[in-house]
Amino acid sequence: MLHKFFFSCVFMFGVNLPSFAVNSHGLQKVHIQALKVLGKPIAVPYYTPDTCKVDFVSIIDSVKIQLGGLGYKIQYVCKNALIYQIEATQGGIGDIPFEGLDFQVNNKQFGKIFVTYFQPSENGPEMKQPFYSTGWFDMGKGSLFFTFHTGNGRLDSTSPPLSKAEVLKIVASMGLLK
Repeated sequence: MLHKFFFSCVFMFGVNLPSFAVNSHGLQKVHIQALKVLGKPIAVPYYTPDTCKVDFVSIIDSVKIQLGGLGYKIQYVCKNALIYQIEATQGGIGDIPFEGLDFQVNNKQFGKIFVTYFQPSENGPEMKQPFYSTGWFDMGKGSLFFTFHTGNGRLDSTSPPLSKAEVLKIVASMGLLK
């Protein structure tokens, strides 16, 4: 009982967990157990480039903490400081209000997913690096919405994006955590 209480307190405040890549999605058992506390389907990439590993997993299990309500963030870090993230929320976030170049990915579980490439010169001085992002996707009735993006999720991220080929491969591999 105390163990369950500890996990609830830790995750309510979005504390980051240590990680060591062990599966194709790179999550350890402790990450998977923590994600399952949400009681919702969890989207993860089943392809992770060899040079990348899970950097942290954050869980938001209180609707009072964050704008989108319940959710999670999985951040991967790769050599040369490349970063990408999978985020999920109950809703209320909205899409990125910029124009970009769209690429279509056929995902076995979620169907057609559009990945957009955004250039800094086209979208204002606050954007420091180009990045890729998907829109928010519904994983099914009563579940969370998820998105993929390169960088740390902020326009002022200085992390350059992964290659287009790697991004499309990661998005195509997205599926529900088993």
